[in-house]
Amino acid sequence: MSRRLLIISEPVQSIDRLPVVRLVHALLATLLFVGLVFSCNQAAAQKRSQQAKTSTTHSPTSKKLDTDVPPDSVPDLFKVAALGSAVLDSATPFPVPIAFLDLKDSLRYRLAVRFPHLGVLGIKEDTVDKPSFISTNGLWAYRANNPIMQLKFPEMGYAFWIDVYDRRSNALITSRLVPYMMSTERYELACYIFIHQPTTGLGSALLRRTFIPKLLPFTLETHPGWLGIESLTASGIYSLRFIDPKDSTRTFLNITINPVAFRTMDSSEWERFKDHARLAFGMKGVAVNSLGDFDVLEFAARRVIEHGYEFLSKQPDESLDYVATYMTPHAIILMMAPLERDVPADKYEFYRSIARSFRLKADADSLSRAGANR
Repeated sequence: MSRRLLIISEPVQSIDRLPVVRLVHALLATLLFVGLVFSCNQAAAQKRSQQAKTSTTHSPTSKKLDTDVPPDSVPDLFKVAALGSAVLDSATPFPVPIAFLDLKDSLRYRLAVRFPHLGVLGIKEDTVDKPSFISTNGLWAYRANNPIMQLKFPEMGYAFWIDVYDRRSNALITSRLVPYMMSTERYELACYIFIHQPTTGLGSALLRRTFIPKLLPFTLETHPGWLGIESLTASGIYSLRFIDPKDSTRTFLNITINPVAFRTMDSSEWERFKDHARLAFGMKGVAVNSLGDFDVLEFAARRVIEHGYEFLSKQPDESLDYVATYMTPHAIILMMAPLERDVPADKYEFYRSIARSFRLKADADSLSRAGANR
């Protein structure tokens, strides 16, 4: 059974009591890897920001109009009265975008608002086709169902689409992109922590069952006897750590997600991406044994996780880390599992199976076209 933590008075011991050498090495390697990848994409990001300073980096997709009338010749059917954000759930204190609109002829037309760039990976898109509520002054408020979790401070560019439909024919009359600068200063201390309690014991070391994270659009297979700690900071760093419920110093698996804006990668860029991973985890002379490319097993999940790469990183104490890294449109995923010096073949294959087990959740059909297709 899972339980939600709003305020933690006693920190979870596993976060601070891992073996120091391995923890420092993993942290530095992760930061170096993210920095290397970010530097390679910085030029592309600067070019995008020059093209549209107030628009979001991951711009939403446009729709084909059902009318031959040019959008510019359509009368002003609605007015954007106010734009903002709010927190819907005290346990997930991240901003949910809201648009207050004034529709001039609600008997003939209806509105639908599409909010992109939502969720941990920034690939979720909510389509709100009816007002979430009506304000005291009669304005229609359209509010996303999911929060923005990749933030920049103290403000960030955001943009969404407003679609106008004819009520009688259901034809799309016009579709307009609305960019604005969202104030994010009040969300700088936002954080999320959720504890996933084990459902079995640790008797069978190779047991795998479907695990459902709270924030990710995926499920994956893990050991049901592991205790899971899921967390997210305002900087967009996501962590999912699995530990021994009776020994918090013993870590079985750690998954981190770091937001990074990618260009569309060709084969040569993918090779450079892997070089960055080997360099980051092979620093200071620590050996890295490349295992090669792989794909997650579910075809639908490959719309988001297009590439995977796995390798073994040798630690100074002669132990090993199994590392799998994944490329998504707006983030990199790193999976790390500590292994013994003489790791049995079945335990090694156990973690490789976990790395390939990502599946889209049943309710993940709202992944944005921009996120899934880049």
